[in-house]
Amino acid sequence: MGWLKQQITLAREQMEKWPDWMKRSAYWEGADAPVQEKPFKGKHACRVKSPSKYDQFATVGRNHNGKPYQCVRGKLKGSDTWEDQSYRYPTKSWTKDAAYNHCNSHGGKFEPAK
Repeated sequence: MGWLKQQITLAREQMEKWPDWMKRSAYWEGADAPVQEKPFKGKHACRVKSPSKYDQFATVGRNHNGKPYQCVRGKLKGSDTWEDQSYRYPTKSWTKDAAYNHCNSHGGKFEPAK
């Protein structure tokens, strides 16, 4: 088993012990992941690339100018390469304009929170 697969397996095992609210905010998604309502409640969304290009996803936390946001990373089909697929900006920290500007700077398609 390769190093990355070992790390993913370990992460999944550890996350099974997390409370449900934590699993929803940062978890490994596969093709059988539950469908989530979009746009995400309380989060602006930015699609950088189509999700159909990927066979696995990982959600990681990031910060920009002191404001937290989530980055959904996708593993390209038939490859070991991971890249940013989309961003989610919590409305508690991000105004619609600030999230739009960040999304636009990455060439993404912006959708404000509802």
